[in-house]
Amino acid sequence: WLKKRLVAEFIGPVPPLAGDPPGAMSTPTAPAALPNVRVGVAAMILRPRQGVSCHGLPAVSDVECLIGERKGSHGAGTLALPGGHLEAGEGWAHCAARELHEETGIDTPTDAWRCAFVSNDVMEEGRKHYITVFMECDARLLPGSLMRLPEPRTMEPDKCKGWTWMTVEDLRKEPNKRLFLPMKHFLEAAVTGAWRPLRGIDAVHISGEHDMDPPPKRPRTGSPPPPNSR
Repeated sequence: WLKKRLVAEFIGPVPPLAGDPPGAMSTPTAPAALPNVRVGVAAMILRPRQGVSCHGLPAVSDVECLIGERKGSHGAGTLALPGGHLEAGEGWAHCAARELHEETGIDTPTDAWRCAFVSNDVMEEGRKHYITVFMECDARLLPGSLMRLPEPRTMEPDKCKGWTWMTVEDLRKEPNKRLFLPMKHFLEAAVTGAWRPLRGIDAVHISGEHDMDPPPKRPRTGSPPPPNSR
């Protein structure tokens, strides 16, 4: 009774629900909870497509990337890059290298990764919301270059059907329903020129605490400044 009285005073009368006796008041129904926004990192390792020998910055048509078919999760049956959730305190490059290794068995140094594109992905009629950070790696610059690049292995067969190298043009030929939502947004960027291979975008993607040198200590008042501090 008290709860309904407070609702009437501070919110106003609410129409009775079915089953309430005549003259009764009902408390308003709380709106459905919004999803927590999560950060996903997509690991895009690029190499020249077959028959192309490119030097310097390649064109979109010159490269291919590693693509897998998702299983056992949202987006099952769609094509996507290797990737996963960013862990607390983790740098984007570390996440990309970790996810690529966990899913394909390919090892890459974290300093080989650069931020390439970011997409805002609301999935499953609003029940999931991701910010997807696309990190890219030039396979030509890896230790041993392309000659030492191993073939990808399906390390998590419960999550991925298998891996294959595909060009952007190959992906654009796929039916829309075969593309994971972040991949759709990425392909739109490739068409409009918002993404071009290995150009990168300005973004701070290190974790901060683990990947950066600590800031220099500030000198005490009256003491001389440290060398090269200006």
